Amino acid sequence: MTTKEQERKALEKIRKIVEELGENSYVGTALEGCFEIAEENIDNDFACSMKQRAEAAEKKAEALEAEVDNRKAVIYDLSTERDKLKAKTLTTAEAGAIKAILSHSKLEAADLADSSAQRIVELADNPDSAEFRQAVQDNRQSKKRLAECDTLIQRLLETMK
Repeated sequence: MTTKEQERKALEKIRKIVEELGENSYVGTALEGCFEIAEENIDNDFACSMKQRAEAAEKKAEALEAEVDNRKAVIYDLSTERDKLKAKTLTTAEAGAIKAILSHSKLEAADLADSSAQRIVELADNPDSAEFRQAVQDNRQSKKRLAECDTLIQRLLETMK
């Protein structure tokens, strides 16, 4: 087995031979970076070649390309989902129109609740009559509709924040 010093001397001889071939030497080009790896191998008691480094870099590049493809697919899926959600989202104008309809419906319900309450008072002397029962039922339905309109308007305003 050779010593580290023998390895260093051999490396230096090889380096000089390659340098003598000139800057544009095919051999020099092929060995570019190899001398540094050889020095590291000697210093670190490690055996690694330029080929091993290139293969490892290729594997890493392939893995990164796969990850990029994966992320592109995720981005595409998220973009598609965003577009679907955008299509389902009300515009400000649409929300304003719905709020106006609900406000109008709320006013109608309030008017009906008031008029049915007045009928209840007028018919209070005869609580067993069909008219009285109808007025009570109308009043309850109007108040329920009024509360539903309030809830829907509030929900609409919350979603538009």
